[in-house]
Formats: sequence, C-alpha cells, structure tokens
Amino acid sequence: TGCTYEVGRQLLERGHPDKARRYFRGAIKKDRTFLPAYIGKAAHRSKAAGVSPMSLADIGIHADDDRLAVNSGCGRRISV
Repeated sequence: TGCTYEVGRQLLERGHPDKARRYFRGAIKKDRTFLPAYIGKAAHRSKAAGVSPMSLADIGIHADDDRLAVNSGCGRRISV
C-alpha cells in the first residue's frame, strides 16, 4: 500500500495527475484505512480545482461517512 501511494505521490509531483489519482485509488482499495492515500487524492482534487500547491498546507481534511472533505483556505469544499 505504501509503495502504491509513493508512486502516486511521485507522479503528482512530476505533473501526471491522472496517473497519480489511479495510484492513490489503488492504495485506498488495498487498505481503506491508509490515510496518506486519501491525502494524496485530496491534493490531486485540490490542484484540479485550482487551489495552488502553496496553500495545500492550509487545507483542513474532515472524515464524514467514509468520505473525506477538504476545506481550502479560499472557501472551496472538495469531496474526495
């Protein structure tokens, strides 16, 4: 699970968000309790929504009925 997540993280950093998302989803599929994969998926969704990488540190992540919601500093709420 950790290796799958790490590949996704590297892909996201190298500008391949769609491939990264697949790896994050794969890590979640292997272990639904692996929080870093949800955070990676949230980072992907945040970038897709136009939240700058600089503001990722300000994002709040909230669990709600097997879903995660991401609150960004600019008032957007993104479900992952």
